[in-house]
Amino acid sequence: KKPAAPLQPAKPFHPGTIAALTDRDPLPAGSSGFVREPLGHGTMTTTFLLRGSGTVPLHMHPRHDEVAYLISGIAQFTLDDRIHEISAGTVTIIPAGVVHAVEALEPIEALLTYSPQVLGASDDFVRVIPADP
Repeated sequence: KKPAAPLQPAKPFHPGTIAALTDRDPLPAGSSGFVREPLGHGTMTTTFLLRGSGTVPLHMHPRHDEVAYLISGIAQFTLDDRIHEISAGTVTIIPAGVVHAVEALEPIEALLTYSPQVLGASDDFVRVIPADP
């Protein structure tokens, strides 16, 4: 059997990103809230690492589909009007325009990928849904 040829770098339209998730600085003990770190852009996607605890309120992305992969922790995830408890290894697919929220029941780490690519503040990326009175 022939040995496998070494992997050749792909010739992407733009530079690729390799992110070592284990090399991140730890979050301060007892901290609340989330840190959202951009990991990179593809031609059609943007990926972030979300870490921490707390709540991301009801919101939606008018033009962006979202795929969330929970790396670690446990969270309560609201999708439309249904509440789900999710744990490490869960993938959640959220089409554009679907209302959703997350509450970390313990500190979490999640990969969030959006398509199309997030272009910045002028991109109309997120709309927070007002709470009922």
